[in-house]
Amino acid sequence: VRLAGALTCGLRLLDRALDAALALTVAAAALVMLAQVALRYLLDAPLTWAEEFAVLAFGWLTFLGAAYTRRTRSDIGVDSLRNLAGPRLGAALDGLRWLAVAIVAGVLIVQGARLTAATWSLEYPAMGLPRGLLYLAVPVGMGLVALDLLRQATARLATARAERTSPASSRPKADRPQEAWRMLYPRRAR
Repeated sequence: VRLAGALTCGLRLLDRALDAALALTVAAAALVMLAQVALRYLLDAPLTWAEEFAVLAFGWLTFLGAAYTRRTRSDIGVDSLRNLAGPRLGAALDGLRWLAVAIVAGVLIVQGARLTAATWSLEYPAMGLPRGLLYLAVPVGMGLVALDLLRQATARLATARAERTSPASSRPKADRPQEAWRMLYPRRAR
């Protein structure tokens, strides 16, 4: 029980760190681009590294954003067939979808790590940073996607196990499947 509590706390901290990283990256990219435009047109002295920084920032935003949309379930999905299916077929379709996402994430993690290693010795000329930093976003972002898949699959299995062992009316509210999902993925105020 202590391990589960520590794991839950760790995952919440990771979620907050992802949210903060996304917010800081967007803010930094916007400020650098604003400074670039202002310095170029007002002082005729553009930043030499602004374009390289923008590419780096937007690369990280892409893959961290993929992890964020996966975690918050705000990605685009076509669920017409899933909604028409019964519970068993629906669960099978969910499993197939998770498997497809896991395979794509796994391939991107491996290939992203290879690309990162291959380009680490190259530098951005103006910033002097390794070019591999850009490609590091791929395995990091997809690793977070894979972690969320694991978290979702674990929650789904626990929910299914609870449904089989006791009738819904005898379980406490927090043990009901929909309540377990709400506890694991609370909706944010919109």
